Amino acid sequence: MNKKDHFLTLDGFRGIAAILVVLRHTTPFFGNNPFFSSYLAVDLFFLLSGVVLCRSYESRLLNGMRLGAFLRIRLLRLYPLYFLGICIGLIAASDWAASHKAFVSATAICSFLLLPSLFNKVLFPLNEPAWSLSAELIVNLLYAWKIRCLSNRVLLSIMAVCMLCLAAFAVISPAHGFDAGFMRNTYYVSFLRVGFSFAAGVVLYRWYATRAGGIMFSNRNAFLSLVGVALLLCATLPRGMLPVYDALAVAIGFPALVYVGMRFQPTGLLALLCEFLGVVSYPVYIIHSPLAENIRHLFPSVTGRGVESYAPLGGVIILVFLILLAWLLHHFYDEPVRNALGRWLTKISSKKTKINASQV
Repeated sequence: MNKKDHFLTLDGFRGIAAILVVLRHTTPFFGNNPFFSSYLAVDLFFLLSGVVLCRSYESRLLNGMRLGAFLRIRLLRLYPLYFLGICIGLIAASDWAASHKAFVSATAICSFLLLPSLFNKVLFPLNEPAWSLSAELIVNLLYAWKIRCLSNRVLLSIMAVCMLCLAAFAVISPAHGFDAGFMRNTYYVSFLRVGFSFAAGVVLYRWYATRAGGIMFSNRNAFLSLVGVALLLCATLPRGMLPVYDALAVAIGFPALVYVGMRFQPTGLLALLCEFLGVVSYPVYIIHSPLAENIRHLFPSVTGRGVESYAPLGGVIILVFLILLAWLLHHFYDEPVRNALGRWLTKISSKKTKINASQV
């Protein structure tokens, strides 16, 4: 795929959102989290997933691509780094695991199978952000199975139901926002969030593909859309305004910005920056929580003080380290492992095809 066929601006969205999630989950390293609305990054991820999957797979699925082949592609894309994140989480939990072996073993089995740990308050205690990946994979399978065949009118109806339920939840919940879905008692909210935003991504790309005039190069528009995403994720509002703000950001703000991101592509240095942000976004997101937990445990034994004592400079250093590590993991772990697994699975598939052909 050449750069003209690739939505680099959306890669920038993904990277900005991932970094803001890191800041949200590592507050002790920085001393404070001024980016209150960064939990909406997950809804943006779901929206982008709907766009990307519709663009890359809808025509292939409608023309005979099998569900198993689709699942293999998605697992190859997501699982190697997810597996690494769970392993890092197990290291962080090693001290506690010694006295809770059965519990940790059951949690690990569920985690490695991409299943939520429903006997725990937190769905993915070894890597808390993994709840969104699990929800995304579930809706990805539903998309490949049935959603791809649904009309825009049906998808809009699903979106309306999900948003009404989300708005009701935000009004009655103590937090008064969409920041839920990662705990056992709010697990159902994860399906409302992914249900709305993923369907919105599918509808948005279908609309874009049939009505837009194609990609245009504009650093100004691409940059403004990047700033718009950052501002939406950084807003801090009174608690009473959160239900309205979250609903408007998810239902209108993100789709509008993603449309601009599809329509306008950056060039030059901004294009390189967006490409870099896209590369590091997934590694940063999926390993930051367990890695930060290990660092938090390590600091007192090495320095005699907790991470809070070094905020915010310590947090900035760790964030830079995490981004560089994410780049290295992408190029020297994720891509090689995915390529090797892909070749191995292709070889197995070829052998099965030859055996079946010889038995005919």
